[in-house]
Amino acid sequence: MAEWLPIILGAAVTLALGVLTWTSTRKTGDRERITKLEVRVNDVERRDGRKGDYVEDLREHINTGKGPPAPSYPLNYFD
Repeated sequence: MAEWLPIILGAAVTLALGVLTWTSTRKTGDRERITKLEVRVNDVERRDGRKGDYVEDLREHINTGKGPPAPSYPLNYFD
């Protein structure tokens, strides 16, 4: 039994180091993914805000009884 002890301990240490390495690289990948997703969410929120502003302009145009043509799109509407 004593001759198996160093082999088992060596395997356990190797496994532990492998798991720690995998965990640290996984967290780094998650951070990068989170950062990219935050950028995408910010872009979507900006576009949504511009569209909401345009919808309000259209509603005001209709509510004040103005006829065609409708207000033109904002310059940055499709960015």
